[in-house]
Amino acid sequence: MTTVSLSLPDHLVARLDHAAKARKKSRKAFVREVLVKSVPSISPSKAPSLLERTRNLCGVGQSGMRDLSSNPAHLSDFGA
Repeated sequence: MTTVSLSLPDHLVARLDHAAKARKKSRKAFVREVLVKSVPSISPSKAPSLLERTRNLCGVGQSGMRDLSSNPAHLSDFGA
């Protein structure tokens, strides 16, 4: 297990300690629990594809067409 150190403002540490005490957990156990619940678990096989990550960018170019590669006419001189 790897140790991670970080600096927190005093008011946040007070909130952290209060929340951990209310749940009858140590600060370390509480932080670990919160991180496990908050940080998404992504395995390499389930990582989003480039298309999925950039889907919102499709069709935003100046051509007005959603996907130039779907029309062979636009590829006629490609690589020439």
